[in-house]
Amino acid sequence: MNTVYEFERLTLFEILGAGLLDGINPCALTTLVFLCSFLAYAGYARREVVVVGGLYSAGTFVAYFLLSLGTLQAVLVLSAYRTVNLLFSAAVIPLTFALALLSLRDAWILNRTGSGRDAALRLPDAVRARIHALIRERLRGGRLGAGAFLLGGFIALFEYLCSSQILVPTLAAVVKGRAGVERALQVRALACLLLYNLAFIAPMLGVFAATVAGVSSRRLSGVARAHVATVRLLLGILFLWFGVVLAVLFVKEWFP
Repeated sequence: MNTVYEFERLTLFEILGAGLLDGINPCALTTLVFLCSFLAYAGYARREVVVVGGLYSAGTFVAYFLLSLGTLQAVLVLSAYRTVNLLFSAAVIPLTFALALLSLRDAWILNRTGSGRDAALRLPDAVRARIHALIRERLRGGRLGAGAFLLGGFIALFEYLCSSQILVPTLAAVVKGRAGVERALQVRALACLLLYNLAFIAPMLGVFAATVAGVSSRRLSGVARAHVATVRLLLGILFLWFGVVLAVLFVKEWFP
């Protein structure tokens, strides 16, 4: 069976799944829940919540897409030279398996204790505190619209620190799983990147839609806590799958 062909056929579902898991991972969810809580506490009207949610999501999408595009270009460049490609693969494959083990460990800890304080893959407390401070400081009065868009873009930088753990192996698998003309490879990888980012932003839009519909931030926080262990488990499985795919493609490429 042609492993590369099988991988190409499944890529759409893998990309969407990776983007969706990226969007509902605790790094992104904690920021969303805090933002919804802040909007409720500050007494914003439903129309203002829609404006904030839409512009914040748009700012996050634009900034994260640009960061993802830069990551994709880096992966393409590293994969274009045979020696660098070898070193890149030798680094990404064990990293992907390490992330799988850490994600599964976090899932076990979260399921056993219900607390993510001892989780290995989490946004540092100092970064989380800074994000919360930015939300409180920037979403004020006449600057509400512009502040929401810029804040979404700025916070995307922080979330990238956590989310790149998912993004890099995903893009590496996309590039490794494709064969053919370089231009066609770039177009396909760019299309996959767009799908990834659309899936990434979907949970954010869902949270804001729930907020507009009247779901309390307390309930959203409870749902997030109840499913965080499951998300970590799914991330661990995703990392294991990408690790296997990258390893198989590496062997086929270097030891035909």
